[in-house]
Amino acid sequence: MKEREPHSAEPFQLERLTDDELEELTFLLARQEDRRVVRMRAPDGGLDTVLPDEHNASRATRGWQAKRHTRRIDFTDCERSLDRAADVWKPSRVTFTFPRTLTRGDHEKFTKRLGRRHPDVAVDYWSGGELSARLMADEAGERIARRFFGDRDPIAVMERALRAGGELSRGDHVLDREFAVDEFVQGSDPHFAWAIHKHPRGTSEPQQTPGAIVRLEFRRGEDVLLADALPRSASSLEHYGPAVTLITDDSPAGGEARRLIADLLAGGGRLRLREGVKLAVDRLPAPFGDLIDSPIEGDITVKMVGDPAPWYAQLTADTDLGRGEQNVDLLPQPPPDDWDAELQGASGGLTTTVRFRWSVNTGVGEINFGFSYRASEAPVAERASALSFVLATHGAGALRILDRNGHRDPIEERLPRRRPPQELVELDRLLKALVEIERFTGSPTPAVPEEVKLREIDDVVWLGEALRNRGYSMRMTSLTARVAADGAGAFRTGSDITLSETFVGRLFGHEVPLAERVVQLPLMTVTQRRHLPGEDAWEVLLAPLHSHEAEVWAELRPLKAQEDAQGDPSRSPG
Repeated sequence: MKEREPHSAEPFQLERLTDDELEELTFLLARQEDRRVVRMRAPDGGLDTVLPDEHNASRATRGWQAKRHTRRIDFTDCERSLDRAADVWKPSRVTFTFPRTLTRGDHEKFTKRLGRRHPDVAVDYWSGGELSARLMADEAGERIARRFFGDRDPIAVMERALRAGGELSRGDHVLDREFAVDEFVQGSDPHFAWAIHKHPRGTSEPQQTPGAIVRLEFRRGEDVLLADALPRSASSLEHYGPAVTLITDDSPAGGEARRLIADLLAGGGRLRLREGVKLAVDRLPAPFGDLIDSPIEGDITVKMVGDPAPWYAQLTADTDLGRGEQNVDLLPQPPPDDWDAELQGASGGLTTTVRFRWSVNTGVGEINFGFSYRASEAPVAERASALSFVLATHGAGALRILDRNGHRDPIEERLPRRRPPQELVELDRLLKALVEIERFTGSPTPAVPEEVKLREIDDVVWLGEALRNRGYSMRMTSLTARVAADGAGAFRTGSDITLSETFVGRLFGHEVPLAERVVQLPLMTVTQRRHLPGEDAWEVLLAPLHSHEAEVWAELRPLKAQEDAQGDPSRSPG
């Protein structure tokens, strides 16, 4: 067996990236750690990518700054960025990214000049080696790598060790073994391995194995067998890989096929051919190679589509049910078989999927936007914003999609009126009320359980409205007060009395202090005083002086701890 060709010590040419490309690469890799990260544009406050603080959007929990220093690290430039980031974003951690591998001296200077510059900020770096390792770590990293560097050696994506197997000379022998395709096929070709998938007919087909250059499909009864051919090395693909040729005849159908093929090569998409063309496959790896010994006729579908570029979109639904807006970063995903490309992104429980396809035959393209909403651990405000957008898309009006970077033309689609699911309507009421409560208190509310009764939602909505209005109206017929013995004399008919107490709300089984409740009573009359046995206290009963009942206003003020946290007790939380 031939020795495997060695891999390059520098798998990615990071130093050839532009400043903007290195920033985007940094953002995409940071997003692998936390999908809440946001990419910044200049002026960026010293950080290209930030993880916003959950409770203060003007601050960052963590940030990344890309520096395209290829010959030497410009530490003065790094210091300026770090100082600006510490002043503007006040992050707990900052990570620099460099396209080159640092020397020992670079590392020592980094630690001395940057690592200790701000005691309250942890500073580290991703060097070229770290960036490469993250790009090769998993399938998600490989997709990011293809965005900037194209396809690498397939063997680096999916290397399969040669496995010993029994004699298996012909492809039809494989099918005769009741679809028991196992390790026998793996050793049948010195240059290619096979990844085998089986699934019941009518079910979703597994995605093609990363790095596969051919997929074969065999059917027997209710079973479907899929075989993906994987080259064992770059030379295997170059010298021993299958050659696929479209052969057109001299008929008018053949001439039309040649024209359509030229259009496919020029612009990409998918092309379906039925007449005037045959498909010849040479050098198909063993043991399946002898199954295709003549050109294939019939329906032939050819696709030529690369991964679409990320789409940093602003979505706006403006309908008769309201207006909703969301920013979402749409990144490439493997598309279903009947689509050519797919982008997907998530924010606040909202998942947005965009699918593309282009028919060369008809010259017609199609873009499909899909939205789904499910439970999320995102902050309440983000979940409420996402759900408002989802509900707005059920109304009659317009959906507008803008590229926040200006790289794509705007899109506008008309939306028909649809009845929104009632459970989403109730959840929308609940989340908006929780947003009001969090704005007033400055603290996160308890987690929403999987099941919430309608009465609980009504109670939370009432609390949210009361805090937004800074109070609520009360009807009073009598009042019982428990006072210390030396204060009982203060309660006399005609007294001007102000009551202050902690206003506690019940949220999903939790008693939560929400505000200070201050009530200015009308003129009251003392109807009874009673000394409490065994206590140095009195119970005083009061009633409105001039009527059977009185309407009073219960003012809600932030608690002292809330005022201290907000820094301005006079500022309205709404």
